[in-house]
Amino acid sequence: MKTKNLIIGRTANGLVYRCETCTSFHVEYKNFIFNLTTQEYDAFTNYIINLNVEISLTENLMGKFARNITVPTQSSSLQIILNNEELNELSYLFSLRSTENMYYDISSKMNYNFCLS
Repeated sequence: MKTKNLIIGRTANGLVYRCETCTSFHVEYKNFIFNLTTQEYDAFTNYIINLNVEISLTENLMGKFARNITVPTQSSSLQIILNNEELNELSYLFSLRSTENMYYDISSKMNYNFCLS
């Protein structure tokens, strides 16, 4: 079965697309993938785009991590940490809105190097 996806935006490290089958938004960024409903996607993108970097950096200035911008998630045991460049790229990725219908077949990206016999 082929799944068609509408590409919304792409950067060097990220891809946002919407699956026509499940209508979820899928955000791939570096080594993360987020599978979000429309409401979750809107909330997450608005949070990232409107994140006050100065406040976040000040709050985390004494942190022990190389990345000082914290993004909370619904799970109290998981937070996303970014540096300023990553936040800028993610904000840019979320601000993109494709004007073309750039569909791709996700099954064509799968390369199985084994025999299904």
